[in-house]
Order: sequence, then structure tokens, then C-alpha cells
Amino acid sequence: MKTTYKYGLLEIISQDNRDILKFNHSSGRVTFEIVYKKDGSALIDKAYWQQSGFGAPIKGNQESLWKSFYLKIKDKLH
Repeated sequence: MKTTYKYGLLEIISQDNRDILKFNHSSGRVTFEIVYKKDGSALIDKAYWQQSGFGAPIKGNQESLWKSFYLKIKDKLH
């Protein structure tokens, strides 16, 4: 079952074992796709940005992707 939540400029789409978080801003967005494993762990499966019609994947290992994700969450909460 697919569920969508919107919190201001943050949109969360939950389906099965996957959450898609979209951090929207004036002319684009940053998206993280998080997959939850059966052992309770989570990993960022995909991360990408889009700005004024252009976009690309965000490259990096899990540690750098989680750091970027944390900074986006922290920014949205304040």
C-alpha cells in the first residue's frame, strides 16, 4: 500500500519496505530513497537532485549519503 505525507516542502512516500523523501525548494528538489531490510537496518538506495529541469544522482558511500540526509532533515526541522 502506498501512502503519501506532506509537511510543508517535505514530501514522504511510503510503500512496502521503501520510503521516498523529497526535499522541495523554490526551483528544484533533493530526493532520497531509503530501503528497510528485514534485519531492521536501512540503507539509502538512491539519492538525486533536480534543479530547473536538470538533475543527476548524488554519488557517495552510505556514510556520506546519510550525512547529507541528516543535514536536510535538520534544515527542515528548524
